[in-house]
Amino acid sequence: MCMTLSETKRGARVAVARVMAERSLADRLCVLGIRTGAMLFVLKVSARKKVWYVRTPAAMVALGAELARAIEVTA
Repeated sequence: MCMTLSETKRGARVAVARVMAERSLADRLCVLGIRTGAMLFVLKVSARKKVWYVRTPAAMVALGAELARAIEVTA
């Protein structure tokens, strides 16, 4: 089932299916471990769903809602 990272909840373990961002942003995310096929663990979602805190293979990252909507994941 494909969804965006912004649809996930705390504790979810998901795989990145696709990053829908311009090249420069996609490259920066790749350095942080957010690339197609990478496993992400959602550590926390802010109360107003403005920020997603995720653990990647390379780092712990805070992502804003707009960016979380640009990352397609599978459960």
